[in-house]
Amino acid sequence: MALPHNVRRGLTTFSGSLFINNKTRDCGAVQIYHPGHEVLSSLPLQMMLFFNVFYFPFWCLCEGIMLALKYGLLPCYYQFLLVAAFLILALAEGLRLYLGYTGNLQGKTVPTSVCEHSVHQERDASYGTNTPDDSEGNESEEKGDEDSEREEEWDTDLEIEDLRPPHSLCELYETKEPFDPTGKTRYIAACQLYGVVPISYFLRHMKDTELIMKHHGLGPQGAKALSLALMTNTSIVKLNLSDNWLNGDGAAAVAEMLKENCYISDVDLSDNRLGVKGAEALSAMLLENTTVVTLKLSGNEFNDHAAKYLADALPANNKMKSLDLSHNMLADTSGELLGMAIAENTGLKELNISWNYFRSQGAAALARGFEANVFLRVLDLSYNGFNNNGAAALGEALKVNNVLEELNISNNRISLEGALRFAVGLKENRTLKSLNEIPVNKDFADLCDAVKMLFPNLQIRHGGNATLNKKDQPKVEIQSWFSVEGDS
Repeated sequence: MALPHNVRRGLTTFSGSLFINNKTRDCGAVQIYHPGHEVLSSLPLQMMLFFNVFYFPFWCLCEGIMLALKYGLLPCYYQFLLVAAFLILALAEGLRLYLGYTGNLQGKTVPTSVCEHSVHQERDASYGTNTPDDSEGNESEEKGDEDSEREEEWDTDLEIEDLRPPHSLCELYETKEPFDPTGKTRYIAACQLYGVVPISYFLRHMKDTELIMKHHGLGPQGAKALSLALMTNTSIVKLNLSDNWLNGDGAAAVAEMLKENCYISDVDLSDNRLGVKGAEALSAMLLENTTVVTLKLSGNEFNDHAAKYLADALPANNKMKSLDLSHNMLADTSGELLGMAIAENTGLKELNISWNYFRSQGAAALARGFEANVFLRVLDLSYNGFNNNGAAALGEALKVNNVLEELNISNNRISLEGALRFAVGLKENRTLKSLNEIPVNKDFADLCDAVKMLFPNLQIRHGGNATLNKKDQPKVEIQSWFSVEGDS
């Protein structure tokens, strides 16, 4: 049976005066807080704290009396332990109750959004309030419609509050808003917060599955605003932000977004000068993210210092399938770090580390990693300057590796000696299907013919084009470029 209205109103008023009012709809006299002082509180916690504050002195008294009664009957060490335990418990419980009392009962908790109170004031100003000269009939009519008006106020708060710019990043996260699967509302507010102009292209395409925003000049601030919107976006699965001058700060914002977003699986951050800070942020993201399967980080000035962070993330992440680190500044030290990481990685199937500074030492370290990896299928090592020693190391790796299918080692300063040493390992490999662009001479072409005798289905492509030679065509000419494709 429902309580009478007067009794219910009295109980509500009493609880509102004793505990922090939680703005429930059953209370007409909702407590008004000043902007910046609105609080979030828990009524059950307030009640428990309230009663514990009164019970605590009695507990201390009872424990003290019991301790005094049996103190003389105990050995010295036991007396010391009991006194120490009593003092520690009393001090800890007293501190806990004090913090809880001041934090929850007196309303000194973390401040929430200050927009709501301002919205109440703006709405009251726009609709007007009753004056003392209003008739008694109007007052009773408004009192009768009080509950329905309060329902409308709660709905209106959400709609009006979305249009108000936030005053801080914390407030932007705490602002009450309806679920927005595109992130448009948050993007507009974030642009105002960071002082950037909203990008109309993003607003038009935020419902697409693929967002291509190359060369838009976002910069770090624009990336922060965009990332806040993408945190709640459920449509985009492919994101291309290449050549936007994101730098390390922009990369950190994108990385934080990818920790929250569980829909984006393809990310291209090429040519953004992310540097060491960006590598650190993205590596931390890879330790948590389980959605991204393709990540392109080409042309971001990654050096040996950045490689340390990337090497930490690769063994831990087994969801990413394709990684592009081409056109960076990774050298021999990076080769040693990445080689060990590749050996332990269990998910990567495509890796592009072309156009870096790997030489003989780095190539040998990478080759050891490829030799131990049993998941990698496609590998691009072109334009690195491996030299003959690096080619020999790769040949040794191909003797053991039985999963690699496509390999590109073009433009690595490999001479005839290195090519022959590489071919020895290639001859024993049974899984490689495509070997791209190696400058050869006639001796290597003859060796290729010998390999074709072992693999009748092997096809030769030369001259820098994709035309496949038939059996009746002439042999590969001296100093031509060729790649081989065939079934194992």
